[in-house]
Amino acid sequence: MDSRDIKEEPSIPKDNKYLESIYEMQKQLLDSYISIEGLPKYPLNINTKTNQLILKDFTSRVIEELAEAYESLLLVEELTITKQNWFTISSTSIDSFVECMNHLQNASEEMADALHFFIELLIYTNIQPEDINSYIESKLPKNKRQNFSNTLEYGMALGKQWLTNMNQVPDVKKKNLVNLIHKYEQVKVDFDIPEYNIKLLHCGEDYNYELYNSYKSYLWDITYELNISRNFLKNKPWKQSQMMTNELAYQEEIVKSFILFLGTLNIMGVNGSNLYYIYFKKNKICLLYTSPSPRDTR
Repeated sequence: MDSRDIKEEPSIPKDNKYLESIYEMQKQLLDSYISIEGLPKYPLNINTKTNQLILKDFTSRVIEELAEAYESLLLVEELTITKQNWFTISSTSIDSFVECMNHLQNASEEMADALHFFIELLIYTNIQPEDINSYIESKLPKNKRQNFSNTLEYGMALGKQWLTNMNQVPDVKKKNLVNLIHKYEQVKVDFDIPEYNIKLLHCGEDYNYELYNSYKSYLWDITYELNISRNFLKNKPWKQSQMMTNELAYQEEIVKSFILFLGTLNIMGVNGSNLYYIYFKKNKICLLYTSPSPRDTR
């Protein structure tokens, strides 16, 4: 089962409160996982050894999903470079094109999985949407916030700005840029190929080598901040001593990594409403699974 199998469509949250709505859906899902996985209630006291292990585990889950999303995009790139010229698709190359579209959709699904675990990490560390919004407002100039209507898009704008300062973000308007969604719309007219939901294809929709090659740096920036956050959790299982955590510093690193995550998604072609859409679809898949191993879907 993938997100195309979910026929229910999300409605626009009141006042475009996408992040707030995601939190509520994730809490509903997390409540079901608490009994299945034996997890504690949220939020956590972050100073205990047991709880710090849980927080490190959720951090690792985010990183794992980011790596899987990147793997899918690498497969898109490999097919694009080695298997065919996207501008002249023929009957001999159509199978490769379908394979490419499958990987492109899977990239969105893996990023949706990363978002699921990211929100659970935020919930467990007692970081609320209003906290994220306040942090963004302290960092993003007011004139730039006026262009957006919700916290997700604020975060995407700030994250993209940070990534631009940290890396050389390629100009997507450069020549030889191929929009894979447009190519899909052209190809399906002439060939019998599976039907794709275009809203599930935006993560990596614009392709050229320079742009795709930059994704590794952005994903590393997210991973680096997440690992810095883990360094604040000093109470190792084998240590007899107990150390109090600088909770505010720890929470700030989590929020910074989340903002970089949003900025990366935006560079990849995902906006706030689209991120909500791909999250909604994957959330419904997760809710369908009530077996002892529901995480196999994520």
